[in-house]
Amino acid sequence: MKCIFCGENSEVLRVDFKACCSACGHYLHSCVQCGLFERSSGRCRSLTTESVRDLEGMNYCEEYQIRKNSKEESSPEESSDAADRFNSLFRNSEKTDN
Repeated sequence: MKCIFCGENSEVLRVDFKACCSACGHYLHSCVQCGLFERSSGRCRSLTTESVRDLEGMNYCEEYQIRKNSKEESSPEESSDAADRFNSLFRNSEKTDN
């Protein structure tokens, strides 16, 4: 798991409710650190969770999931490769339409 605040990597399999990052001290069991949290909308993707006021603070959500491969963790090269592949789809279709 990678802390979104400081980038510290930790090899945890389970995050206790009161677990904190060893480097910066932020809570790991918080909305913003959860795999279900959608950063672009600032909301949880789960339909069954209660709303939480402090998204960076500790919570007792039973649906918490350790974040996997977030967009913030991808390298710029991966992002540009994906954009190039996406754009090539449209360039190829424009050539066949003519």
